[in-house]
Amino acid sequence: MFSEKYEAALAMAATRHDRQRRKGGELPYLTHLVHVARMLEPYGEDAVIAGLLHDVLEDTCKTNEEVESVSRQIEASFGANVLDAVQAVSEVKRDAEGNKISWKPRKRKYVEHLAESSELALVVSAADKIHNVATLILELEEKGPSVWNRFRAGPEDSIWFYRAVCDAISKRLGPGHALVIELDRQVTRLRDRSRS
Repeated sequence: MFSEKYEAALAMAATRHDRQRRKGGELPYLTHLVHVARMLEPYGEDAVIAGLLHDVLEDTCKTNEEVESVSRQIEASFGANVLDAVQAVSEVKRDAEGNKISWKPRKRKYVEHLAESSELALVVSAADKIHNVATLILELEEKGPSVWNRFRAGPEDSIWFYRAVCDAISKRLGPGHALVIELDRQVTRLRDRSRS
């Protein structure tokens, strides 16, 4: 998977996410992107590249103009399929008037959009959520329930969201898909961990 395109995507992700950290931690954000990309290796180079870039539009662009500019860069460098997947897994945080969309409507829209997303976008979404949930479980085991204080949503809403994503992806890829099986396992672990 170490092609020129991979190296260019890794460089773009590292540059765009420079100085960003994982929520509540000291790890560079890039570690999340690399974990997601590694999970996607069985699904081909476009999946790996989309995994590296999946948060670029959502987390590094401050204006609609910047989103459009970076989108053009992604398409020119990595193709329309990668751009489509990155756009599909990017949450829309503001409405057409520029007002912030609250957490639950934003998450509902994300889940609804999975019903029409490409298979490439679905595997990227699944890998992203697997790593997010696994990391959250690890932090809960190390630090306890105070971890929830840094999130906009508490355990019930977070579990609802991850379960809804898992169900939506399962409907499209099938319950026997390797990423669906792992996401289901992680969401179940998160639910059980939150109850204890």
